[in-house]
Amino acid sequence: EYLDIERLLGAAGKTMADLPGHPTRAFDALRRIIFDKISYGDNRFATVKGVIGIFELLCSLSNEDEHNENKAVNDRIFEIIKWTQERVCERITVEDAAAELHYSKYHFCRLFKEHVGISYLKYINTLKIDHAAKLLREGHSSTYCCFECGFDSLSYFLKLFKEITGYTTGEYKKIMKIE
Repeated sequence: EYLDIERLLGAAGKTMADLPGHPTRAFDALRRIIFDKISYGDNRFATVKGVIGIFELLCSLSNEDEHNENKAVNDRIFEIIKWTQERVCERITVEDAAAELHYSKYHFCRLFKEHVGISYLKYINTLKIDHAAKLLREGHSSTYCCFECGFDSLSYFLKLFKEITGYTTGEYKKIMKIE
């Protein structure tokens, strides 16, 4: 009689069935607000306070949804980082990583950059060059490192190594005192 909860939820784009997470907590809070509303009688200020309480509850549930959604995306990004690290020696493309998460290439690239701060291509190239530097320190040749890290072109590998480390492979070996 006093309050149409379903209409208020509908105005916020929600239904009773859409209340996520902890329905017991949500329904207990709604029930408390409704009973408080009924006991207000003709006090219009108390009525407004009750309606505001419902909307505060809806906002907190919405923020909880957003937090859960962000956590899920962060978990997926962590999965792909781990997946990439396990395959650092393979030839991996952005398309491979996107397919692993069942995302489109463009959606994956946007999410990865948004959550990690660099593009996936830059991440994987940095990871591969870091692995190549380790192999160089172990005494392997540049050619071996190139193909061991999943690159198809020695010239591209050498260019990328210089771009990421600031040194050519020869300079890197001298700095590391590798014979």
